[in-house]
Amino acid sequence: MKMVYVTKYCRGVFTDPMLTRCETIMAEVCDKFGATLTESNGKFVDVHLLIHYPPTVQLSTLVSSLNGVSARYLRQEFPEHIRTYLWGNHFWSPSYFVASAGGVSLSIIAKCITNQTRRDPLGSLRPERASTRIGFLGGDAGGGDWDRATICAAIHTEAVAQQKRV
Repeated sequence: MKMVYVTKYCRGVFTDPMLTRCETIMAEVCDKFGATLTESNGKFVDVHLLIHYPPTVQLSTLVSSLNGVSARYLRQEFPEHIRTYLWGNHFWSPSYFVASAGGVSLSIIAKCITNQTRRDPLGSLRPERASTRIGFLGGDAGGGDWDRATICAAIHTEAVAQQKRV
């Protein structure tokens, strides 16, 4: 499943160390549910995840845990930085995007996540992989007529649209 979380008010909170820590936190949460965080990356306002979870896990419970646990740890570990962008106990927008990977190969979705852009400490954008876990996804199994750019654009557009509805 592909997930996109957006920070509250679309504020550019994330730094590279925060994105790396967020990935670690979310991988730990997934492990507790018997799920696998296959790929993750993000930009300064959002985090993109590719998660494989067993059918016994309720999606809403997994989403709530990822949301709550990551927000709590990130606020504890980066309090001063986060306070300059967000106030109160807010971190994530109440909206998020979830899509099943049916009809699109996992490698295409993983490439979409991998090709997200991170901001370097000086504020400029640069492409960077968040992890090297893409290797075990295997080849394209399916995929249809959708190219990577179309999938990335559709996912991002829907996530932004959901954010604006709140």
